[in-house]
Amino acid sequence: MSPPRRGPRTHGRSSRIRRRDPWTLVAAIVTAILLASLVPVPDLAIGCVPDGGQGAGLLPAWVGVTTLFHLVGYAALGAAVTRAAHATPTVERSRRADDRETDAVSADADRNPAAATSLVAATAVGIPVATVAGILVATAVGFGVEFAQSTVPWRSFAWTDAGVNTIGAAVGSGGYAVRQIRSSASR
Repeated sequence: MSPPRRGPRTHGRSSRIRRRDPWTLVAAIVTAILLASLVPVPDLAIGCVPDGGQGAGLLPAWVGVTTLFHLVGYAALGAAVTRAAHATPTVERSRRADDRETDAVSADADRNPAAATSLVAATAVGIPVATVAGILVATAVGFGVEFAQSTVPWRSFAWTDAGVNTIGAAVGSGGYAVRQIRSSASR
């Protein structure tokens, strides 16, 4: 006789991994960006790298040594925020064609608990709203990090970095949105 099973099957995966909060990844990426951005690194400061950090003339003048790091980091953050926002359930009232029917059911909610639960439904945030949230949150984090860098030796606030952060956030959030739309269209 086999022991009783507890919980759903995980098919070899830990249930802890399967049920992880999507905002945990966002927190991990923000932490990594903060740690990487706030450590004073004199070797990467402009003027300490040969050619002023421009890569021997192979890159445009506005592209620095860390531009690729900014693009990739904030693209990952934008995608993670979009994913987390899209996966986060929100509570919204179900829409009814007849408002009087909704009001009547609301009045009966105290007497009939089943009527109250029929009015509220958990839904996920739509992908357009999640995409905008991803871009805005990642851009805000980028501005905050740039501002914090202004207090660290060998670091400074750079408008070009803030712009690259925004571009990375838009690429990451938009990329995740396109992937979600294509995957839902193929179903």
